[in-house]
Amino acid sequence: MDVPHIAFVLLLVIGSQVVVWSLIFYRMGRQKEAIRAESWRSGEKVILGPVRANYQGWNGRFGVSKSIGTLALLDHRILFKRPLGPDISIDLDWVAEVSDTVPLGTRTITSANYVSMRLANESSVVFLVPNGRQWIEAIRERLVAN
Repeated sequence: MDVPHIAFVLLLVIGSQVVVWSLIFYRMGRQKEAIRAESWRSGEKVILGPVRANYQGWNGRFGVSKSIGTLALLDHRILFKRPLGPDISIDLDWVAEVSDTVPLGTRTITSANYVSMRLANESSVVFLVPNGRQWIEAIRERLVAN
């Protein structure tokens, strides 16, 4: 390949990345309003959030994946909106345990930013959020209230 062809391919790759990331950031910018609108339509109150978060599904119901998005705690569920892909809605009735510890095989990792949930079907869901301990306490309060 000569220099003009390499430059064209490089421009094509960088241009496509700019388009994709622009779409992701645009959709993430609208997620907070979308969560508020959805909670209003469903008659639920937003208890905590919405905040930017990372999702890590270790197994089970929501699949094994990692994603960025926006997280909110509502009256009866946890709602996570991804910029690409389906939303994750976890009924608080499904949550068996919530902590700041993530089991990774034979090791465990604890962090003030982890919100690790074991669901009733034994699957695990982990969110990485600012001030995870506040989220854990708020979820525990909702579990007792439900």
